Amino acid sequence: MDLSLIESLLANVPGERAEFQFLLRWPTDEGDDRWGVREEVRIHQRMFDPGDVPPGDAPVPQELRITAVNVSLTQATPWTERPEYYWDPASNPGGLDATRWRAVEARVETWLFLDVQTGTDIIVGGDAIFTVIEDLAKNADDEGKFLLYLWEDADDRGVEIWTWSWMKKRYR
Repeated sequence: MDLSLIESLLANVPGERAEFQFLLRWPTDEGDDRWGVREEVRIHQRMFDPGDVPPGDAPVPQELRITAVNVSLTQATPWTERPEYYWDPASNPGGLDATRWRAVEARVETWLFLDVQTGTDIIVGGDAIFTVIEDLAKNADDEGKFLLYLWEDADDRGVEIWTWSWMKKRYR
């Protein structure tokens, strides 16, 4: 629930083409199928600090004001290097520099239980695919050594309700 901690975990190195993206399972009503670090942090701010929403934002409804959070993450697949995210002049000119970054990915079973002020619980479940990048220029204990690069809502139950995409769109 610490916004500065959340922000420090998300890739945000534009000059190195290392920028976080959340990939929605279903597009928004406006047609967005992803968003970046600024929007992700704004959503987290609305979730975890609803009394201090960004200027111009609508207030967070009482039924979405969180009083407690419980998260369960269970790794479903091994971490695997993902070379398709690396720069290639022909196939990926906007990719990561493989001499600076190492990209790995795993599927994770996720459960999020939110207690809200109205007493109604929100349960979010399903799979997510997390792509983490390692900054090869940093030491193991340096801040920013490992950053979340992609977070894909990979729920495949065929219904939108109760997914990460559904929940984040409610706070958006």
